[in-house]
Amino acid sequence: RRLIEMLESESEEDVVVEVARALGQLGDPSAVNALEKRAVGSFFGRPPAAIRVAAYQGLAGMATPRAKQLLDEALEDKDAEVRAAVRAALRARQG
Repeated sequence: RRLIEMLESESEEDVVVEVARALGQLGDPSAVNALEKRAVGSFFGRPPAAIRVAAYQGLAGMATPRAKQLLDEALEDKDAEVRAAVRAALRARQG
């Protein structure tokens, strides 16, 4: 729970990236919503690419329908770096 709280409140990019990756390694489905916010952003803007990539990598460690949906949608992201990272994360997840 503490990592999810950190992900939601932290503003330092390096910390957010590491927390998102750690959550993915833990595979706790309760982190999906917090990771989604960092991956997708909001109406007001998107986080930097490094944060989005880490969030999608974290989502790749989640075995939920919502995480899968977000990853599938990210395959069409406008940012080529994000698309490539999602493809790589999905390949790594498969095997």
